[in-house]
Amino acid sequence: MEKSDSKNLILALVLIAIMYLFLYSAVEQGIFAPNVYDSYTLQAISWWKGQAHLDRDYSWLELAYYKDRIYVSFPPFPSVPMFLLVPFFGEEVPSNLLVTIYTILSFYIAYLFCRRRRSLSDLASLFWAAFAVFGGNLLSISIFGGVWWHAQALSFLLCILSLYLITSDKPLHWYFAFACWAMSIGCRPFQIVYFPLYMYILYRNLQRQGKHYAHSLKYLIAPAFIGCLYAAYNYIRFDNIFEFGHNYLPEFVEAEYGQFNVRYILQNLPNLFRLPYFRDNRLTFPKFNGFAFYIANPIFIVYYIRLVKSLFNKNASAAKKVSLVMILACSLVHIVLLLAHKTLGGWQFGIRYFIDLIPFLFYSISLSDLKVNRYEIALFGFGLALNIYGTLWLNLGWTY
Repeated sequence: MEKSDSKNLILALVLIAIMYLFLYSAVEQGIFAPNVYDSYTLQAISWWKGQAHLDRDYSWLELAYYKDRIYVSFPPFPSVPMFLLVPFFGEEVPSNLLVTIYTILSFYIAYLFCRRRRSLSDLASLFWAAFAVFGGNLLSISIFGGVWWHAQALSFLLCILSLYLITSDKPLHWYFAFACWAMSIGCRPFQIVYFPLYMYILYRNLQRQGKHYAHSLKYLIAPAFIGCLYAAYNYIRFDNIFEFGHNYLPEFVEAEYGQFNVRYILQNLPNLFRLPYFRDNRLTFPKFNGFAFYIANPIFIVYYIRLVKSLFNKNASAAKKVSLVMILACSLVHIVLLLAHKTLGGWQFGIRYFIDLIPFLFYSISLSDLKVNRYEIALFGFGLALNIYGTLWLNLGWTY
């Protein structure tokens, strides 16, 4: 990294730190404070006691009730870093700060990803990294260490890191790429739909090195092992290797159609296009189950524009087009699965479930020339400002 590049990165990190100091102060939340909705620390404390269940009920948390025991109802991987921190902090793990750190690390990894392109300037690399991480709903959840936001921020980091590693020239990195992807599934299970994309990238990597595709099997050992750990933990708790616990939340136990059902798709679909509106001279938004995904996360607009241009670019290679189509197909499957859920995220700003797609949209965009256009700068500025406003709107009572 050149000296001028380091200065640009340091300046960007200083600006990011100032932004977070403003957001933490504005919502009157302690940077080093634990979050009252941090279920993962409670689970980590139980692990230190040698048990999978919690010692008591917490009425304000989403907990699973099964066979007279109480469990955290979310995929378990975010409790792993908490497990390492509990000996130092006990129940006071600074979960808010941890989610912010995950987000800033995601920015740094995305920046490094872009810097691989020698033709891309340092400022352009910073722009694309900032757009992917701070130009959408990830920003609005990144100062809250609650169980929902913690999982999404860590999953985002792991997905960005896995894409950075799988596109490396070093075979050792490919092992870690699949491990990171498997860990992201332990945060957000639907990340599993991108398995074909990882396998295709691996196939291309092996092809460039003149190796047979059979060599790919050794790279699947780590994710297979991690998957077996998830299955064993699920079985210990719920007698089902595929059950992470959400089906045992009272909300879904009492639901006529359960947690997932095709009937929910048409009910949820209109929420993807709901628009903001003015009330009492103040810009306001639907606060339950999301609003227009392309407004809350304008990188989707950039993604679709660049996707169309790339697919119709006669000079684009067949391999690149296959990657683009594969990302599109996986993301559409992902969206359908999200729509089949009973809710689209409940109380929130924007539509936070769609954060899970952004690392892969970022990768798709990176397959184009990455020359920054004026409209993209405008969309990033809009997304940044909107999500700062939305964070304040939701958490300072401007919704009423």
